[in-house]
Amino acid sequence: MLLKTKFIATFFYGFVIFIVMRNRYFPTTSTELRWSHERSLNDDKRVLNLSELMNRHGGDDWLDPLLDELGPILQQQMGDLADWLEIMFNFYDWADPRATTYTLIFWLSCMMVSAFTSQSFGTSAVFWVFGIYFFFSRPL
Repeated sequence: MLLKTKFIATFFYGFVIFIVMRNRYFPTTSTELRWSHERSLNDDKRVLNLSELMNRHGGDDWLDPLLDELGPILQQQMGDLADWLEIMFNFYDWADPRATTYTLIFWLSCMMVSAFTSQSFGTSAVFWVFGIYFFFSRPL
């Protein structure tokens, strides 16, 4: 339905607003967190698959040269990702209510623009923002 009506961006913005407001007014209880933790401990399949993967490729030396080349690049990208995840966690957790309120107002305005304008305008705006990010956020 969303693909047919071209309201994917509107749904995304509305979903972000919804989950942040839900966390503010209906926070997760300790019993829900305990149930989620117990459920995650019962699933052993991923741990076994990871150890099998490490045993299979542990003796080969193909990973060390690759990490030597990509290490500094990946380290910078992982640092940026960690900063971004901390910002998102603080946004979701209302660490600074004033900043979260302003960000929600921004997301609401983005939702309104995506709901009441054409898809071509939204697509060109997104590519414009990506272009500005690409050319001005990292030195070339």
